Amino acid sequence: MSSDSEDSSTIDENIYQVSDLYKLYRPLWVAKSIDQSYLNKHKIFRTMCDFNITHGFLMKNLLKRKIKLKDLHATKIKNIDGLIITTTEENEQLYYGAVRNNLIEFCPISSIACYLFSRFHIADEHGAYEFNESNIINLLDEIYLLKGNNKLNAISYSQQHKSAINALSLSGLNYKDINLLKLLTTHTFEIKEKLQSNSPKNLPLNLIFKLSGFNSIEDYHIERDLIQPPEALTRKIFPFINNLDDSNQFKQLISLLRICLCQDMIIIKFKYPQNAISTHAIFNSEEFDEYIKEVQSNGKLNSIIQKNSVYSIIAEDTESEDSSGRRSSDRSSDNIANEKTQITSLNMKIIQLNEKLETLSKESLDLKNLLISFVEKQTDVFQKQSENFQIIQNSINGLIILISTNNKNSLPLIQQSLSETSNFISNQEQMNIKLGINNTIELLSKLNQEQHHQQAHHQFPHQLQPQSFYSKSPSMPILPPRSDSLSPENQSLNVSNIPLTPQQQERQRILNKRLSRQATTLFEMWDDFKNLEKELKDYDITVTEWLKVHGSSERQFRHTRLKIIKFIEEEAERRNCSVELIKERLHNKMRNRLRPWTLDEVQRMLTSGNKIDLDDTR
Repeated sequence: MSSDSEDSSTIDENIYQVSDLYKLYRPLWVAKSIDQSYLNKHKIFRTMCDFNITHGFLMKNLLKRKIKLKDLHATKIKNIDGLIITTTEENEQLYYGAVRNNLIEFCPISSIACYLFSRFHIADEHGAYEFNESNIINLLDEIYLLKGNNKLNAISYSQQHKSAINALSLSGLNYKDINLLKLLTTHTFEIKEKLQSNSPKNLPLNLIFKLSGFNSIEDYHIERDLIQPPEALTRKIFPFINNLDDSNQFKQLISLLRICLCQDMIIIKFKYPQNAISTHAIFNSEEFDEYIKEVQSNGKLNSIIQKNSVYSIIAEDTESEDSSGRRSSDRSSDNIANEKTQITSLNMKIIQLNEKLETLSKESLDLKNLLISFVEKQTDVFQKQSENFQIIQNSINGLIILISTNNKNSLPLIQQSLSETSNFISNQEQMNIKLGINNTIELLSKLNQEQHHQQAHHQFPHQLQPQSFYSKSPSMPILPPRSDSLSPENQSLNVSNIPLTPQQQERQRILNKRLSRQATTLFEMWDDFKNLEKELKDYDITVTEWLKVHGSSERQFRHTRLKIIKFIEEEAERRNCSVELIKERLHNKMRNRLRPWTLDEVQRMLTSGNKIDLDDTR
């Protein structure tokens, strides 16, 4: 027998990749060729939830079968939404933690949300629902996460094993040749430590964020989390919590899950339209359609689908790959699968085109406003120029009158008038001319800046490759150009000359800003680091985006400074005092030496594990 249980006797020498894991998951998400007697729609979501708890929490079968809803806790892990599961092992309470995975297919929080949604909102084959609003609150302490024969029973070993075998079979994998635990714990890195901890504060944060698909905490960025779903939509999901107190643990959990579910459905409904949740009335409602339109109007839809899902559309017929020899005789299913794949590809291209057109429309409006502003400024310059000419003309006329009198007493007046006119020409007139030139230079500068930005920004992606380890998509038909989509005038528009808005210019300036190399004292370094950190946050720039502009040298320099920043903040927290006091102590310790410490020396001491005793002033 082969399973993900600890007593598996199979020696599995296969080397798995994440693409192998997706091959296992995809038939469950697609809901294609599934025998309802083995895996009905509820068991599909239960199996995905089961698999992803192993993948994201590194939990084994016995522990998973014991989890109740009361053991799930919504929390913040480094100010990021996360989930903690409490378990008891050998009379010791242990904690497992996870944050949302970058890819929805492998996200344990997404899978838990989908499974609980199916239990409350999707009827079984007899039209009955597992829970209703009147009974679920009273049963919370007794409900198991992975349901067995009824809502108050946990899944058994045999049920868990049978569901796993059927899931493997759907993917064309033979359970006798597969160690499922090894497959489910496949990641892009080697796991060398345990995820559990005896305290929520001692969870291995680096491992948690690596399991979610990111190299570090600083790199963590979930694209689909940028736009919050409307309350009118979220209140339709698990409505029994709407009247609970905000401090209620279960309400906090469900509130997190339903927000995550709405954001994940942006991708699920597009990629897996036959999924039971995709066809549910809530996600075909006017509220959800409005949410999708908001995401699309913000130009995020294409990016979310590419970055937050395994966007390799695998077109193989899962039945044809079953190693047991099961092969469909009806070739029409292949044609339908290919047509769906083509439709998905075409829909993606349409979304891309719509977003590009929307972007072009906004940028054209910005260009129009920029030119209008330039014309208005130059009109003011010309108007002022005309007024200046009139003033000079009046002054000349006055001089002519004074000279024509041949009166010696008028000589001082003539000299004064000449001096005033000369000063006026030198100051006011030159200033006005300079203003006109500056307006022109400013316009050209903005257009020139935009040229470089647009060359990269307006390239249509020919192939979507969010993750290098996923299979490449098969060739898809290209949409024919629509004759009425763009006029000849618009087609000839050189988009590289479209300017940035003032806000975009400021964002670009911040993006190009570097940490100061002249900040040699602790206080200068702190202010420089924190000021840049605030500016990045103000303009919604992630550290990852900023580092991509500057490269590895800036990454290393930031790391050295961050080490000192973290030390100060952690010392302040440990001593329960202000960071200013810790900064002062560290500054004094650095300076009160025969040869003062440099910032680099302090960083090296911290990196090597040397303790810096701030109480010792020597």
